[in-house]
Amino acid sequence: MRACLKTTRRLWIVLLLLSLIAAPSALAQEARPASLLEYSWVWYELYGLHSAAIDAYNDANYMELSALSDVGIPFVAASEYEELNKAHADGRFEGTLPYSGHEAYIEQAGGMVDFGLAYARDWDGLSIAEKKGDLVTEHGRLDIATGRVTCERTVAREGAPIERDTYEYKLTPDGGVLALAAWGDLYNYQGDERNLATAVYLQITQDALVFVLASANMGPQFAQVSLGEGEMTAAAAAQAFEAAGYVVQTRGAVRDGAVVLD
Repeated sequence: MRACLKTTRRLWIVLLLLSLIAAPSALAQEARPASLLEYSWVWYELYGLHSAAIDAYNDANYMELSALSDVGIPFVAASEYEELNKAHADGRFEGTLPYSGHEAYIEQAGGMVDFGLAYARDWDGLSIAEKKGDLVTEHGRLDIATGRVTCERTVAREGAPIERDTYEYKLTPDGGVLALAAWGDLYNYQGDERNLATAVYLQITQDALVFVLASANMGPQFAQVSLGEGEMTAAAAAQAFEAAGYVVQTRGAVRDGAVVLD
C-alpha cells in the first residue's frame, strides 16, 4: 500500500488530528455518525484508547504491530472529501480537494454517501513504486443507516495494478467498531519487487482492541475478505484469512493498557 503513508497523507493526518482536538467526544454521542468526519471521530477516539500500548510494544519489538495503525488511514482522506459538501446536502459535488489538490467528487443521496477520485501521476517518485503516468483511483461509500464504510484505492501501471488497498468498517451495537483491511504491493518503497499482501482484522471497544494480522504472496491481486453480516469474531477472521490463502502471523489483544499475544 504504502503510498498512503508518504508525505502528503502524513500532512493530512496532522490536519485531521488537529481537528479532532476541537471535536466533540464521539464516544459520548448516542446517534450513529452522520458523516465521514463524525465516523473518523469515533474511529480515532476508540483506537486512541489503546494506541499508547501498541506504540510501546512496537518500540520494543521492531514495529511488529505497525500495520494496526494503518487501518484508519482512509478516514484522513475521506473527511477531506466532505470539504466539497460541507452542508451534507443531497446531490453530486465536484472540486479540488484542499490538501492533496486532486480533483474529486462526493455524492449524497439520503443516508448513502459515495466519494472518489481518479488522476494520473504527473511526476516520477524516488523509486520504481511511483512513476509518471501511474493511474490512481479511489472510491468509497458511507452507509449511515448501517454504520458501514468501505473504501478501495488502486494504483495501475499500463493497465495492471501495482498497488491496491481495501478497507471495511462497521459499527457494533456496544459502541465499538469492526474493521477489516488488506493491502498489496508489487514493489516496496525502495523499488524492490516483493508481491506482498497484508490483511488486518480489528475489533475495538472502549475496553479492548482485538487484532489478527495475516500475510500472503499475492501482491495487489490479493483475495478480499469481507466482514459480512453480523459481528465477525477474531477466530472467524483468522479462519476466513486462511481460507483465502493468507497465513496468520499474529493474534492478540490490547487490554488494561498492555498488548497480550495469543
